[in-house]
Amino acid sequence: MRGEVLTSIFVTGFAAFCLLTFVAWRRYLWVADKAPRGQSDTSQYSLTDVFDDRQFLNVPHQKGIRWLTEVFSRSAEKFPHLTALQIPHTGESITFAELDARAENVAAALSRYLTGPDQVVAVAMSQDNWQIVASHLGILKAGGTVLFLDTTLPETLVTHMLNDARPVVIVTRGQRKFRDLPTLDVMKLPERMPRRRAPTWLDDPTQRLAAIFYTS
Repeated sequence: MRGEVLTSIFVTGFAAFCLLTFVAWRRYLWVADKAPRGQSDTSQYSLTDVFDDRQFLNVPHQKGIRWLTEVFSRSAEKFPHLTALQIPHTGESITFAELDARAENVAAALSRYLTGPDQVVAVAMSQDNWQIVASHLGILKAGGTVLFLDTTLPETLVTHMLNDARPVVIVTRGQRKFRDLPTLDVMKLPERMPRRRAPTWLDDPTQRLAAIFYTS
């Protein structure tokens, strides 16, 4: 008797599974059939493509690029009004052109601190705002080397990073002073900084140091 009950339960469960699978499949076909026509993906690339060091140069507006920041600046010039960043918890949205302009502002403000190649600029701010992206771009535009300081780390580790990297300035967001080191608060920058000259030491992308990372 017990065996018959178990068999009945199994048969009923299996039938229910088959029915739900069939319904889900029909639903998928219906949605696929309702998809707008003429909007198929025409990109020659897929998410699984592996790009070599020359692949990016095939994009027309990126031909001749040498530096990482050029990739962004040229995209900002070609697609100025497209959204580059959205910050969900604040509702902020910033376009490529706006972000590039703010990065240029940061670069101009940093120019008085940077006097040669491979000088480190540390960024000490939270990662939930557009200022940190503008700061990283600005440092590279100014010819500096980026060091992100996670201030939630133990003090001894932060101290080690600072002593080892020896940044020439610390970029902050709303923080006037960071320890006893030179500090640049990006929230205090003017709306538009004077135009700067391109760093003379940005000569060879294969030799210039872009960023420093410390691992645990």
